[in-house]
Amino acid sequence: MGLPKWEGVVEGVSPVAARRHSQHAARSAPATAAAPVPAAAAAAAAPPAAVTFAAVAAGAPGLEDMAEGGAADLETQRSDIAALLKTALRKGDTWYLVDSRWFKQWKKYVGFDSWDKYQMGDQNVYPGPIDNSGLLKDGDCQSLKEHLIDELDYILLPTEGWNKLVSWYTLLEGQEPIARKDSLHG
Repeated sequence: MGLPKWEGVVEGVSPVAARRHSQHAARSAPATAAAPVPAAAAAAAAPPAAVTFAAVAAGAPGLEDMAEGGAADLETQRSDIAALLKTALRKGDTWYLVDSRWFKQWKKYVGFDSWDKYQMGDQNVYPGPIDNSGLLKDGDCQSLKEHLIDELDYILLPTEGWNKLVSWYTLLEGQEPIARKDSLHG
């Protein structure tokens, strides 16, 4: 059973999440020498004020193709996900919501931030399977809570990042991926 398709902004998801994510990706991208961009082209490339997502009807594509060799080393996990978090949203791309509490625990485990390096690899901070229950209405594995805020309640991951995390940590039994498709950018 797929998630429903919403008109307008997805219920429970911050309408500025994608814009903020795109701005973060642009700030995080390395500077390169480029020819000046005409003002009209720059205005056309600016992110919209709000982004609409449509729920993806099927589960995560490509999960069945993942290697079953277990988790990559922590440095690889950290660098792979860090690079993918800088990806800009594009029309038609599928993104996945990950509960911020789980993601913060994962960041501690892999030493994502410099202040977490001392805990890197410590089994006491191992995040376990991806758990998005904090994003879901009580007793309902398909309905998002209302008024969720990007980066406070959840983070957005592109498909490749989601697939990597699931291959390394799995998804808590009984939960479905929370996937959204960007329908405004492009």
